[in-house]
Amino acid sequence: MQPQLIPAIGNSILTTLGVTAPTAAASYAAGAATITTAGSLAAGNPPSVAIKQGAVAGVSGYVGGTVAATQGVTAGSVAGSAAGTVVAGGTPQDVIRNAVSAGIGSGVGEAALAKDVSPSTAQALGKGAGTLAVTGGNVQAAITSAVNSELSSLAQQSIS
Repeated sequence: MQPQLIPAIGNSILTTLGVTAPTAAASYAAGAATITTAGSLAAGNPPSVAIKQGAVAGVSGYVGGTVAATQGVTAGSVAGSAAGTVVAGGTPQDVIRNAVSAGIGSGVGEAALAKDVSPSTAQALGKGAGTLAVTGGNVQAAITSAVNSELSSLAQQSIS
């Protein structure tokens, strides 16, 4: 699914519900929650699991988008990750680990984009760096994370 479709879907849902002029963060959150819930149900998860996964995506998207709008992408990634981890029931250690990973990953990705690296490669580099940081230097996990990110991007491009 194209990333620009997520806020469009969310905007349509919010407008239908009577929300006038929803913020970009609210539109993204509603779209992410809907798409995540639908995808989880399609994967065979029970409604209780799908709804929880949708809530995590929605809260993470809203908090991250709201913070990013005023504080920058990396700050938004950290805030969204922390909020999503809390909603998912993570421990304080999970919140910190995931926020650190998101911050490092987003910062590396932004730096790579500034050097004219493709968005998918920048994302892969960021995922790898974030994983490396939170696994205590596990290079295999970092490479696996980066490769999986790049493969996911390639798969999405071949679908669209």
